[in-house]
Formats: sequence, structure tokens, C-alpha cells
Amino acid sequence: MNIAIFRHSLGGSLGTLEKAIVDRKLSYEYIDAFYDDFEDFDLSQYDAIVFLGGSCGVYQADTYSFIDKEVKILEQCLAKDVPVLGICFGSQLMAKALGSKVFRGPQGPEMGWSPLRLTEEGKSSLIAPLGEENTNMLHFHVDTFDLPEGAVRLASSDLYENQAYSYGDKYLALQCHPETSHKILKSHEVNLGGMFSNGSFDIEATRELTKTHMTNLVKQADVFMNGWIDNAFGKEGQMEVA
Repeated sequence: MNIAIFRHSLGGSLGTLEKAIVDRKLSYEYIDAFYDDFEDFDLSQYDAIVFLGGSCGVYQADTYSFIDKEVKILEQCLAKDVPVLGICFGSQLMAKALGSKVFRGPQGPEMGWSPLRLTEEGKSSLIAPLGEENTNMLHFHVDTFDLPEGAVRLASSDLYENQAYSYGDKYLALQCHPETSHKILKSHEVNLGGMFSNGSFDIEATRELTKTHMTNLVKQADVFMNGWIDNAFGKEGQMEVA
């Protein structure tokens, strides 16, 4: 099994989600969308795709040429039933590929720790380990999206209704960050420095809450990712376990 992971920031990575992939001895490689040339990306070489977060907006395709390229890859994934996991910016890319509008969130930035409220569908979905009864989640986004037609809403938060959704059996999107590790959080602290100065993000409060919530998030994120692998690859994924 081979997984392509598209990154959109210098500090981006699979973070805590990487453990499940390594434990199962699955192959994976990063593609830095802002740097690498993937004009001739061959989807047939991969068994699943992950799209990670980033600070740009999906509506900025005129500025960032990789956005339209990734949307086309997502459309191919949908047509060929290739499993996809989208996180934050990745969830917004998926929404665009499914025909929905992505836009600046009217409630303002959603930053820091807060729980996911699972819908009834969410409680029996792959994201169940990430619900408010099990863990808090980290959020770092200023954009949101309309729920794509045909998609199933899996979770909401106090600020935004569309926090997670599925489309069919293989397409899963999360606005929040299950992959967050201490290392990734440190990179966010640097990348979002401008938001500290204008009061949009309370870095000290987030650091204190991290002491309380990070350990549990890491545990639940691993449960979530193992479930995603099971769903994506079935018995083939299980065969890779040492």
C-alpha cells in the first residue's frame, strides 16, 4: 500500500497519524504542493491520498497554481474510488472538488482547543474516537465551506457547523487537526505569530490547555487513523502489519 501526502506548509506533516502507517509498514511519501512539480502526478501509483492543512485559501487559485491541480487529483480520486483523507485546508479542497463554496468564516478564526460535537452519523463513523466524550481537538482555521451535496455531516463545533463530513465510503474530511503533535503545535506558534499580536489567538491559554489535552488526543488520533486504514485498505492493509 502506498499513500501520497500533500503538504501546504513548511511545518506540515502527518504528525501523530504517522504512527499507524509506520506500525503497519505501509509506504508513504510527502509531496510539497507549494514547491514540488506534480504536473504529471500518476494516481495509479498510489492507493490513498491525504491532503494536509495550509494557510492559503482554496479561493486563491489565481495566486497558488497548485490548488486547481489538487482539485483535479481529487476529482480523479472520486471517479476511481481512491480513499482520501482531507485535514483543514484539505477538507476545503475536497469541498471545492465536490462543487461546494469555500469562504472566509463569518464567525471569525477558530483557534485552539475545543471539542467536536458528533452528529448521530458521526457517532458511528470513523471519527467517533475524536468526539467530545473522548478528547478535545485543536483548531487552526479562518475559512469554512458549505456542506457538499450528497455528503454526510459528521461533526460541528461551537463556531462552525461543518467540522467533519464523509462522502461515500472512502472520502473523509476534517476541518480540525487530529494530526497535531507538540512539534506541529510549535510550528503553528511561529506561523501564526501575527495573530498573537492582534489578539486573534491566545497562545498562553493554548499552551496551558495542551498540557491537559495533548496526551489524550495523541491516543485517540491513533485509534482514528487505524480505523481509517482499515476502512481504506481492508484486508490488504491488515496484511502489512508486522
